[in-house]
Amino acid sequence: MNTVAAILRLIFYIIANLTSVPSLWILWYDKLLHRNFRSILMIIVISGYLLSISAYLQIVVVFGADNTTEKSYIQVSRFLFYLGSAEFSYGNFCMTIERCFALYAVSSYEKYSSSKMSNFFTCILSILPPLFINMVIDLIWANQLISFLSFFVFSFASVVVSMYLRCYKLSHMGEVTTSLASRYQNQENCKAMVIYLSVSLSEVFSCIVMIVLFYLMHRRDDDYTFDRNSILDDAMYLISSYRIICVHAVLIYYWYRRRRSITVKTILTSQNTDVHFNTMKRLWD
Repeated sequence: MNTVAAILRLIFYIIANLTSVPSLWILWYDKLLHRNFRSILMIIVISGYLLSISAYLQIVVVFGADNTTEKSYIQVSRFLFYLGSAEFSYGNFCMTIERCFALYAVSSYEKYSSSKMSNFFTCILSILPPLFINMVIDLIWANQLISFLSFFVFSFASVVVSMYLRCYKLSHMGEVTTSLASRYQNQENCKAMVIYLSVSLSEVFSCIVMIVLFYLMHRRDDDYTFDRNSILDDAMYLISSYRIICVHAVLIYYWYRRRRSITVKTILTSQNTDVHFNTMKRLWD
């Protein structure tokens, strides 16, 4: 049964890694999203690779690693799993905060975005806090339940902010008195909403399930250990693979929808142009 679960885990993470290729291509080459928003999404996608490496190390342990290397594999796997999970939840929180900052402090956001170092600072602000949180929790508490509770707080806050920004979109849709920059950021918010709202809802669900799994692991072992014979570990990794695949699926869907919208507008514009010139030609004739 453990072998079957390990193979299933392997299949899910291979799917996650394969779907990451078009996601990275979209984030790197497609300029439909703001560069700061794309930077945060890039960090989230890369965090998925940390979870994948952790899963692959666990699979190596399941299929039989040397006793001398098994312990080190489990330690590295655990560290990468916690760090990848932290970057996922906090990165999602940063996405919604970035959009909120862009909508409510337009002039400050434009000045920040115009800087050549804005991408660098955005990445630093998205990477270092979860790493620091993990280190502090490791020093103060013996288990990682507090860490996942903090991730749930970030995810829940992301959902609240996302829903508020959705209401902001609906209430500011028809305003004409706002500045050009504000209207541009409102359009950016409309474009990015399908991404950050979908990912936020997925993260809340994932964090709730993972907290329950960690609690069950605590009741079983009185510690949060990665056991090769535990179905709870398998469930934990499957939920993590779902998080990765969900982000990639949302990105691919967004890209497809945007490209289709652009294609439809181009066709309609071309048809209207043809109708206009044909009408003018008939009038002149």
